[in-house]
Amino acid sequence: MGDGWAAPLRRLLRRAFLKHTAYKWEALFGVAGVPGAAHRTTVEWLDSPHVRAAGLVREEDGRLRPGAVAWVVESQAAEEEVCLCI
Repeated sequence: MGDGWAAPLRRLLRRAFLKHTAYKWEALFGVAGVPGAAHRTTVEWLDSPHVRAAGLVREEDGRLRPGAVAWVVESQAAEEEVCLCI
């Protein structure tokens, strides 16, 4: 294939992606098992239910704070988790 394929492919993809919102594409990709995520602003990411559920941010005194950045298992038998937070 020569160098002339990128521009036509870009036009086709642009037209296709304009048919749905980024969040709809994210859902469609997920159903199909294709890795992909909508581009989010920092505010959108912080407000994401997934981010909150994963404990990546936490609310403290009405403000968002960083959540756990690592989970360490000290004993596999006891499965005691130690949360390292900022």
